[in-house]
Amino acid sequence: MHADELARRYPAVRVDPSVLYIDDDNVITSAGTAAGIDACLHADRADHGAAIAAEFARRLITPPHRDGGQAQYHRLPISCALGASTHRRRAASGSGRPWR
Repeated sequence: MHADELARRYPAVRVDPSVLYIDDDNVITSAGTAAGIDACLHADRADHGAAIAAEFARRLITPPHRDGGQAQYHRLPISCALGASTHRRRAASGSGRPWR
């Protein structure tokens, strides 16, 4: 989203919009808020081991590691065909119908 502008303003900086975070020696930068959590888990994994990072991730209800390479944001708005009240009614009814 802003990678082109960042690269334009700071031509000496290598900008890679396809990654979630970059660990460059003693500087870690991330692509945004959720990627910042990924970067923190990466730092925890490096400093304290995979088991500690996995426990932090479990408490945050997030994967312990995401590879990146995916789009950093959705280009199209995400819409919901059914409203929240419809979802609540279906969940409460126990209808067993598949969610779409």
